[in-house]
Amino acid sequence: MHPFDSHVTATDTASELDRIFFDCHPRREVYARPALDGEFGNIVHDDDDQFLVIVVQLGPGLRLRAPHVVRRNKVKRFLRLSETELRRRIFGSRPFASDLGALTGAAR
Repeated sequence: MHPFDSHVTATDTASELDRIFFDCHPRREVYARPALDGEFGNIVHDDDDQFLVIVVQLGPGLRLRAPHVVRRNKVKRFLRLSETELRRRIFGSRPFASDLGALTGAAR
């Protein structure tokens, strides 16, 4: 198997898992989860770290995934962060209504 194939498989699996999450939690716009093996290629991190992903649903079927490396002793706390705090980790202090504009370069 070509290394790219495992990335595509992991990405497809992650996309389906995220779709299921948002289908089951229709009021949620963001959540954090452990990264899947190969989802972002071969990101190197220390053994004391865990690779997590913040997933933001920007619209129906349109999601942004942002990788984060977190110290293992802080993983449980990170996974319990509020939606507002998770959004801030990706977009800074911008309100969510402007997130899509910030990503696409639309005028403010």
